[in-house]
Amino acid sequence: MKQLSLTIIMLLAALAMGGCASEEPSAPETAVASIVTYESTSGGTSVFSYTDGNDETVTLTGSWSGRDDIAPGSRMLIHYRTPAYGVSGPVELISIMPVPGGNPETSDADAIPPSEPLGRCVMWRSGQYLNLSATVSFAGKAGMVALCIDASTTDRPQPTAHVVVRSAADTPVGSAERQLYASWNIASILESAANEGLKVVYTDSRGTDSEIIISK
Repeated sequence: MKQLSLTIIMLLAALAMGGCASEEPSAPETAVASIVTYESTSGGTSVFSYTDGNDETVTLTGSWSGRDDIAPGSRMLIHYRTPAYGVSGPVELISIMPVPGGNPETSDADAIPPSEPLGRCVMWRSGQYLNLSATVSFAGKAGMVALCIDASTTDRPQPTAHVVVRSAADTPVGSAERQLYASWNIASILESAANEGLKVVYTDSRGTDSEIIISK
């Protein structure tokens, strides 16, 4: 499980969507970001959690009153300040944003649609979740952000999954690069005793297929 550095500049300039942050403890004035599960809200205080690189649960609490359209269990990108990164406890929330994802879809290989290119694509497992950080260069919102499992590979030790990111426009218009985050619950894949992980294929910035192996 890999922890990522996400800087303040990246988040404020490109905010579009396990914990992602520096592996070293952060100073109190340093802002970090994590992809987390929203657990609950009570009395204006919300609880979030993620699984760290040691498969331990980190629980964070911060001042946020919640939103009616965001249910407990949702995956979110939170940007926050903390006196010690990777330690459960209260944090100062700066921004909160839901990320797309959900559960993987299983499809025949020829039914999996092509994806827009992804730049600087990094994926890592955080407990039962597969997290994605990448850049896209089409204007407007994404019409589809999905993880599609090739049905012919589901019985293999490492099934093959395809990341599919599609523009909402019929004809995508180019724009400056911006950041995209996503998180999928892959527990149903990992629960098999024979499973050894997942091979994830994505379209890179050159328009060719690249792959990342996600260990169980």
